[in-house]
Amino acid sequence: MGEANKIKELERQVRQLKESLADAHVDGQLTQSYFKLACQQLGVDPQEFKKKEGVKPLK
Repeated sequence: MGEANKIKELERQVRQLKESLADAHVDGQLTQSYFKLACQQLGVDPQEFKKKEGVKPLK
């Protein structure tokens, strides 16, 4: 494999990794949003839920 081909392959890999990272970030944001929405609908404070010290309804 020539030097130019190696560079193109590495650039392709970098592009693919950036896309994967962006997808993972979006997935994380969606998960966080769903969690907050679920807590809101249940009347639970998300921070209290995360602490696992006891779930207290929001007032």
